[in-house]
Amino acid sequence: MLMTFIGVPLSIIATFMHWPSILLFILYCLTIIALSSYMGRATESLAIVAGPR
Repeated sequence: MLMTFIGVPLSIIATFMHWPSILLFILYCLTIIALSSYMGRATESLAIVAGPR
């Protein structure tokens, strides 16, 4: 969760500051991994509440 809160604003700032492409790519990859982990946990929580369908 910490990686998401740091990665998203840093990605936006880095884009506007024209950081090198390879650094942006690495930053985006790490941020996407953090976001997917967060979304996976949210999906599991919804599945528990919704139950089997």
